[in-house]
Parts: sequence; C-alpha cells; structure tokens
Amino acid sequence: LTRWMQLGVFLPTMRVHSMITVTPHWPWLWGEPYANAMRQALELRYRLLPYHYSLAHRMYESVRYLSEKPAFWMRPLAMDFPDDPTAAVMTTIWMDGDILVAPIIRQDHQRDVYLPAGIWYQRETSHISYGPLHIGGRVGVFDIPQFCRAGTVLPVGNVVQFTDALPGGPLEIQVYGGKDGSFELIEDDGLSYGYQSGEVRRTLLMWNDAAKVLKWEVTGILTVAGPQGFTNLYVTLFDKIGIHRSTTAAIGAGGSLHVFSNPGQIKFV
Repeated sequence: LTRWMQLGVFLPTMRVHSMITVTPHWPWLWGEPYANAMRQALELRYRLLPYHYSLAHRMYESVRYLSEKPAFWMRPLAMDFPDDPTAAVMTTIWMDGDILVAPIIRQDHQRDVYLPAGIWYQRETSHISYGPLHIGGRVGVFDIPQFCRAGTVLPVGNVVQFTDALPGGPLEIQVYGGKDGSFELIEDDGLSYGYQSGEVRRTLLMWNDAAKVLKWEVTGILTVAGPQGFTNLYVTLFDKIGIHRSTTAAIGAGGSLHVFSNPGQIKFV
C-alpha cells in the first residue's frame, strides 16, 4: 500500500482503492514506518499541486487549440528520448512533466532506474548522475526515486491539508542548475469554467544559469486565483556545489531574483 501511494503521487489522478475484506487503507492503521511514509507521499502530492495544475492546463490548451505537438502531462520515456532503444522498452519509469519517476514496485525494495543521456539530479538534492545510466540497489521505505534534468524549473508549494488552504506560504521555485530553463505557472479560480475563456493568471518563470537569476513575467488576470493564489516566491538552486536559497520576493506583475545576495557569494542551505 505504501508503494502504491508513492506511485500515485506522480499520476494525473491519485486514487486509493480498498476492499471490504482487507484492512482499510487509512495510513494510521498500518503502523510505522508505513504510516509516516504514506503521510509524506500525501504531503508531496499537495506540494506538487501548483506544478501538476499547470501541467494539466498546458495539456488541456494544447489539445483544445490543436497545437502541433500536444503537451502530454504523463509520458513514456520513448516520447522524450525517441532515439534511445533502452528507454523505448521502459514500462515502469515515466516522465511526470519534467520529473523522471521510477517508483519502487518490488516487495524487496529494489530500485530499477534508467537515466537516458544527459545530466540528472536526484530531486531536491545536489547529487548528479550522468546518463545513460542504470541504477539499482535496495532503498528505504521512504524513498521514491525521482530525477530532474539540468535546466529544470519546478514550482513547488507548501504542505497543506486541503486545496482551499493554499497557498500556505511563498511558492518555492526549484531550479536544477547547469542550463537555462523555464516553466509557465498557470493559476485559475479553482471553481468555475472561466479558464475555458482565458480567465487565468500566467507566470512565466525564466532561469538564466550563467547569471544565476530567475526572472518572471505575469500576464492574464492577476487576481483570478483569489486567496488561494501565490503572492510571494523564492528560489532554491540545486547545483554541483550544493543547495542555495534566495531571498523572498513579491510576485506582482513581474520581477527577478538573484540566488546569491552578492554575485559570487555562495549560500548553502
């Protein structure tokens, strides 16, 4: 059950099924460490809400307006790496937007990860791997193998107990260094079909790796998200040196943040 919930974090629909003949799938009925591992999975799902919500919007718009290349949210590796024959046969690893996910599906807790060519970060760490690469070995019950390519820009929210509790604090923009990158955060009112007629707020997040600066531009209806909209953000940069955090700034109609207070000064988290 723990591994199923961890896997579900990275699916468009996270759903926990049960049966009348088994122990109900409430985390607290399964004891530790499993209850805490499931709790962390649920918290991660909420933290990724602004990211997943934006991916859903992007996919909807690409299909509705007949884009030449539909922006599929969940993709097999073969779609992103069509020239890699190893990626073509992977069925338990996929791209959740810009996150490569390889959840544990074996009872012996063995991981079976394949990273295609490129520079990959273990998510939320400064640990770098260079693909193509296979990674195996036993992992703990709390571990969910996740990787981001250099240049990934990932908006991450706060731990909340329900969606109406958003934003719960400033928006964290995770940047995985080594390349320039961008991401479009999309917010709406969360209630109506107004998004179908363009009632959204778009925040284009743009990372300049050489300058170590995040710039953002806001378009659309600035107040459409209401009290659930994010009003402040900060940057967490993961690079080969370590993990660095910027100051916090108001989103407003646009702005920029240098990760280091003084260029050249390194701040470790």
